[in-house]
Amino acid sequence: ETQWLGLKVLKTQKGSIEELVGYVEFAAFYKNIEEGQLHENSKFIYENGQWYYLDGEILDPLKFNRNEPCWCGSKKKYKKCHGK
Repeated sequence: ETQWLGLKVLKTQKGSIEELVGYVEFAAFYKNIEEGQLHENSKFIYENGQWYYLDGEILDPLKFNRNEPCWCGSKKKYKKCHGK
């Protein structure tokens, strides 16, 4: 019953060429009974021409300033969109 509402990629970091490891920090927004957020720093490995998810570290949810653009891309301020 989870509905995924949006994804915000915050940072990418490429590992060494020898290791073929990369990291992606993201926040995924969802609605189940109420709205929530998954903020994670994920580790990926490159094998056979594909990137594969290895594991991730769950981070504290992002906090948004009331006057910054909403994460959903509506071009509204956060306070007038998902910050209600």
